[in-house]
Amino acid sequence: NKDKPFYVKTDTFKMKVYGTTFNVQAYSQDNDYTVVLVEGKVSMNSNETPGAPEVFLAPNQKATIAKGAREIEVTNVENTEVYTAWKDGYLTFTNEEFTDLLKRVARYYNIEITAELSGKVEKIYGKLDLKDSLDRVLNGIAFISKTKYEKQGNRYVFNNN
Repeated sequence: NKDKPFYVKTDTFKMKVYGTTFNVQAYSQDNDYTVVLVEGKVSMNSNETPGAPEVFLAPNQKATIAKGAREIEVTNVENTEVYTAWKDGYLTFTNEEFTDLLKRVARYYNIEITAELSGKVEKIYGKLDLKDSLDRVLNGIAFISKTKYEKQGNRYVFNNN
């Protein structure tokens, strides 16, 4: 309801939502928190700067704030699906760091995934169907990243040896 906005609060920022479609990524173990606006309108301010003016996002914009920071960085995004496809059971990634992809998959499946890499893995492009079995998803990641993985106890370990 555009006439009755609601708030999303994290330990780093507060966001006011005016009837919209958006994605918030605010995990305490991450340094950066992000908000991506698909449609509608949101505003934000840093918890570190009380009384600071609101930063408004337009559709197809992403706000990023580092934990403990005062400034909110706003950038344009070409494809909001990269940030919202998880709700439909997909992960879409463009030019993504391998370890960031593993972190997203681990969060989705609520499992532990680590990387023990002997060299750099190229940035990843693609789309994963998360409705597939976990083994199929992990095999897909191993294939596109030219790595392999093994299960060690309760965690999955990727390496490129």
